[in-house]
Amino acid sequence: MRGALKAPRGRGPLETRMLVAKRNVLRRENAKYGASMVVIPKEQWPPSGGKVEPVRVFRSRDFLCQEFIEAGATRLSICRAELDMKTGRWRDGITWDELMQVKRQCGYGNAWAVEIFPPDAEVVNVANMRHLFVVPTAPSFAWRKTTPRCFNCEETTGPLMCVTKGVAPALPGAYHLMIKHGVNSIRLCEQCFGAFHCRGEFIPDGEEAA
Repeated sequence: MRGALKAPRGRGPLETRMLVAKRNVLRRENAKYGASMVVIPKEQWPPSGGKVEPVRVFRSRDFLCQEFIEAGATRLSICRAELDMKTGRWRDGITWDELMQVKRQCGYGNAWAVEIFPPDAEVVNVANMRHLFVVPTAPSFAWRKTTPRCFNCEETTGPLMCVTKGVAPALPGAYHLMIKHGVNSIRLCEQCFGAFHCRGEFIPDGEEAA
């Protein structure tokens, strides 16, 4: 029949039509957004599919990012807002530059983040998503390009501590500083860390907690 949908191997015509309809709905939704990530209201959140609900969800015409606070860590789960018609999954192939862009647009441009590659026996691969874990301090093996500065006083001497809004909500001064500048993480020198009454031990950037 002319114009009939050809079902990929292993998928029936009805399933193919449903996937095409889903793709078309997604394309219409994508057209409502611009190139930059924005926070979307909770009623528009997709099902998380896990035991932990996201604290925020971001959207652009190209990407979806769900922000989780899990086991004391901030996780950014990122996928393309586009379906792969051959697999029925999210389209794969998110580049390093795209991950950096999403991380920045979600307010974590000042924070260090890592991606985990587990042993073969621990691999969990249920969706074409990338997961960035925001860490409070720079890994000791991290490469640096610029001299770190305190976000508040811009001091470059002495150790710095990275404070994230998600994992440290009770920071009277630091929290308002992040709100004022529209960021989710800042680096503070030890003096400003104490002045803002940050709770917890001051761990210099690049060191590990004992």
